[in-house]
Amino acid sequence: MRIYDDAAFLSRFDESAQILEDWINRTTSEDHAQLNKLYSDMNKKVQKKSI
Repeated sequence: MRIYDDAAFLSRFDESAQILEDWINRTTSEDHAQLNKLYSDMNKKVQKKSI
């Protein structure tokens, strides 16, 4: 199990929460696709840092 920096974790949590809120408030599938890509890119960036 990895130990993450609290500040980095909270930053990622806040960013994820904002993306989710934006996703819920969007009405078109095109908007959803853009936010899904943003979330996927963010997760890939975090995975690279934790390796």
